[in-house]
Amino acid sequence: MAKGDQPLLSVVEDAVPMGLRERLWLCMRDIEGVAQDVNVSGKTKSGATYGFQGTSAAAILAAAKRVFVRHRVGFFASTEEYENRDRMARVQIRVTFFSPDNDEKIEGVWVGEGADGGDMGVRKAYTSAVKSCLRHSLGIVVGADEDE
Repeated sequence: MAKGDQPLLSVVEDAVPMGLRERLWLCMRDIEGVAQDVNVSGKTKSGATYGFQGTSAAAILAAAKRVFVRHRVGFFASTEEYENRDRMARVQIRVTFFSPDNDEKIEGVWVGEGADGGDMGVRKAYTSAVKSCLRHSLGIVVGADEDE
């Protein structure tokens, strides 16, 4: 394929007006897997140590942004309610996928949790909710080959 040429499928997709559901399907189809880029370790209250690898919210958001821009899909999340007690915060967010071309939108509610006292717990819960929503809504593969 010569430099600057678009694959035929891309040209056809650009020529056919699509609704938001079709655009989200294209996002799901085109999203790339995300590597585990964070090492987490610590100790429990009883003194036992733990460690695991995870994926940062920044990596999930970057992968989602690439396909959202390519397929003209907007995403917005806002906090509906939250609670923070005993060093565990729980947040309920309203997520909206929208078309920048018209009033079409798809809304839903997602929940996240974060272990920390004070305002940081709520922030961690919000980040967890957004990250989890995008990961599951778009089918983002994390830390493994898609064939596994």
